[in-house]
Amino acid sequence: MVGAVMIFAVARDQRWGTYGTIAAAAVLLVFSMVTAIGLRAVPGALANPVSVGTASLSVMILFMASHALSRRGGALAVGVAVAVLQAVFWWFSPWAAKVYADATGLPLRDYTDGIPDLPNMIPMCLVIVAVAVELLHKVPAWIPGALGGAIIAACVPLQRVLVYGGTFPVNARYLTTIVLAAAFGAGAAVLGRRFGRMLRHLAPVKEDRHA
Repeated sequence: MVGAVMIFAVARDQRWGTYGTIAAAAVLLVFSMVTAIGLRAVPGALANPVSVGTASLSVMILFMASHALSRRGGALAVGVAVAVLQAVFWWFSPWAAKVYADATGLPLRDYTDGIPDLPNMIPMCLVIVAVAVELLHKVPAWIPGALGGAIIAACVPLQRVLVYGGTFPVNARYLTTIVLAAAFGAGAAVLGRRFGRMLRHLAPVKEDRHA
């Protein structure tokens, strides 16, 4: 998936390259949520490491795509593309799980609670974060990065309540998670901006034919 982003970024001056970069970055962001699950191994007594990781990865990829495209609306385009993929997977994942279970004759192991796991891990507030990134494009990257990380971490429990039900957990652990997500989001934004510039340098230098 990283390779796909690199390939399309080389041709970002072409329309297909721009669309490809947006799509590839969106897919990369979606499946990076699986990587965040590995943070469950980190002790989570003081904060939720998965929420912090989800916020950091989301912010980093948004900034990477935005600076790779080097045009206004890049982050928002990726955010909308992720929302579309989330909606598609919300329907596709249950269907695929049932078809696979029926085809192999195995009991249904995924989607047993009626909620698809992968699309549920994707932050539903990502479009809001992308809008914030676009509106704050003139300020240092760490500022919208910190804001984006805080928004995602703050909305993760809300998303869980909307999907599964229950009560909203406003406690010290929740507040600590937001603070850590803001700090890591600030660093992720700076890192994502650098990655975006690296992707821009992948394109071959155009020769001056009149030299």
